[in-house]
Amino acid sequence: LCVVVSTQSTWGHFLSVYFFSHMASAVEARVQQLLLAGDGAEAAHDCEAYELEMAARALEPAPPTFYAAYLAAYLLADDTTNARFLYRRLPPDLRSNPEVDAFWRVVQCLARRDLSGAHAALAANTGPLAPLARTLANTLRERTLKLLGTAFSNMAVADLTAALGCGAEEAIEQARRQLPVESVDDGFIHWKRPLEGGSKPGVDAIGLTTVKKLAEFTLFIEK
Repeated sequence: LCVVVSTQSTWGHFLSVYFFSHMASAVEARVQQLLLAGDGAEAAHDCEAYELEMAARALEPAPPTFYAAYLAAYLLADDTTNARFLYRRLPPDLRSNPEVDAFWRVVQCLARRDLSGAHAALAANTGPLAPLARTLANTLRERTLKLLGTAFSNMAVADLTAALGCGAEEAIEQARRQLPVESVDDGFIHWKRPLEGGSKPGVDAIGLTTVKKLAEFTLFIEK
């Protein structure tokens, strides 16, 4: 009888591991779809839910690509604080994984307000999650332009290229697509600032969070 119980227990454990290993693949696939669609908040929510499920069932950690995508989700959601907490929870073997380390370098750069370094780290990501890195780079550029467009009415093209992590022509083209650019001359790009109260479509009214971020970007540009 003891042998039968032991065998059943082993078989039950096997089925549990088998089920959740396949569940991990399904969760990872959904998370990557959400990230490519630009929904970092929902992707982070799914990752958090699955991490709690693994902890509750004392399962082995998910594959490294899951945690790399987990970090990318927090980055896409503009949540570097939780990204740092996630990294600290990871065991050493996952921290040293190239895919995880690639996105961790981005977290470190953004924590230092090093936009050029963040874009360089994203551009250097040529692994399986390279499409996520490109999506994140585009989102980061959009956020940066939104903040710069709210804070300033002109900027040196050299500073803009550093903030967007791309060449001058591409930086100017992206600014034209997102901001009401008036002119580019003598190494400077000029645009109309939005009216107070966020009356320009797509630009939020200025709040404490925005003011804090604007101050951080100002410090970055003045360095």
